[in-house]
Amino acid sequence: MVPTLGGYADPATRRDLRFAIASISFGMLYTVVTAFPGISPLMTAYLRRWGLDDVSYGLIMAIPQMAVLVQVPYSRWIARIGRTKTVFLLMASIPKLMFLPLGLLPLLFPSLPAAVILPVLSLVILLGSASMWIADMALQTWLGALVPNHLKGRFFGTRQMGMTFAMVLYGLLLSALLVWIRDDAVRYAVLFGAAALVGWIDVLLYAWIRPPERAHSPGAVRDLSREGGMKSLLRPLRDPGYGRYLGVVLFWSLGINLTGPYFNLYMMEHLSLPIGTMNVLVQIIPSIATVLFIRKVGAVLDRHGIRSALVLCLVLSSLFPVCWLFVTVRTTWLIAPMNFIAGVVNPAVELSLLSLAIFLAPDAHRPRFLMARTLVAALLGAIPGLLAGGLIAQHLAPVLDAAAIPFLLGQQLHPFHVQLVLSFLFRFLAGACFARRLPEEGMQSVAGLVRSILSGLASSFRPAARSTSRPK
Repeated sequence: MVPTLGGYADPATRRDLRFAIASISFGMLYTVVTAFPGISPLMTAYLRRWGLDDVSYGLIMAIPQMAVLVQVPYSRWIARIGRTKTVFLLMASIPKLMFLPLGLLPLLFPSLPAAVILPVLSLVILLGSASMWIADMALQTWLGALVPNHLKGRFFGTRQMGMTFAMVLYGLLLSALLVWIRDDAVRYAVLFGAAALVGWIDVLLYAWIRPPERAHSPGAVRDLSREGGMKSLLRPLRDPGYGRYLGVVLFWSLGINLTGPYFNLYMMEHLSLPIGTMNVLVQIIPSIATVLFIRKVGAVLDRHGIRSALVLCLVLSSLFPVCWLFVTVRTTWLIAPMNFIAGVVNPAVELSLLSLAIFLAPDAHRPRFLMARTLVAALLGAIPGLLAGGLIAQHLAPVLDAAAIPFLLGQQLHPFHVQLVLSFLFRFLAGACFARRLPEEGMQSVAGLVRSILSGLASSFRPAARSTSRPK
């Protein structure tokens, strides 16, 4: 056994874990440029250049979530034949490389009408999304066999820190390129092409990691159950602990997706912020915060328990939509400190949910439990949230414009304000009603966790006591 991430593991496992962290960090240019399956400021501008309205914008964002249904047959297929590594390498390559043709479209066909570009974009994104969901389940199953249970918090924390440190560097590079490349068509061809290439290399680097069948916990790979049909799909819901976990995932996904892609639209069209400024606010500032604090978050999860940290972070995250109600053209400076704090809190939520998804699931049924988590997040959370956000943005706007309802700081009530209030309610319910009932042995209470954090902060600012003894 050798020292690994603050703990101990065998040399082969240490090598695998380091490689998994390094490869995904290298490939973060893909996420910075596209944010797929979410949406980056650059991708928002790309969709708007084709003249897509709010409903079409929401539909494009919902397509990756609709494609999650592909995990249903895949979970049964991998349960029978395995080949997790091969499946990941093949399927993860497709959503990376699909941005090559998307980047070339404005260069080759600059004036395609929205009626033509919408089905083209929908088809390409659907194919890439279906492949991405298969790759995602394969990777999570792989990590379940790769990561020792006693290192899960530190591994995911260090992995997140590496990813976000790379996001800062790539974000700064992107901001410079956005200024340097003036022509829109050339900009998309160069940036989407570079993102696709780097993302594909990231996938290929996983070829040097041991397959899950020979990893740290090879028994965690295959679903040995022979039951099928509806009984198999309902198994995670019948598990009391995992059923409560799925409730957290549902309300968190609703709260995030109801506003998530529409922050970019609000900043671009209502606050009139340029794409470069949005890139700094949306990607670089939160990434700096994540780099600084995510390893501490991982240590807190291992030391104090995931449940308490998740409850605390969900409640804190619910306050961000409330703070956004005070953002106007004159108070855009509020976005930077809010996104800095969100860069700590929101990744802590995602880190906690990912750890719980993998390690609350029984080893013998992990693929199906992970599939249930993804289906709930996408079909019941993300798709309704994204489509509801688009409908609110497009159809409530003329009503509120005509009503001219006064709002905070001299604003008029905007459809985005309605989305923010709903997002607050869903996020708060995720923490207050579901997360606090999750099972976890030996975990600390939320109040105890808060006291520990405050005590640690106080001790870090307290001057060290001077020794009064004289040297002999």
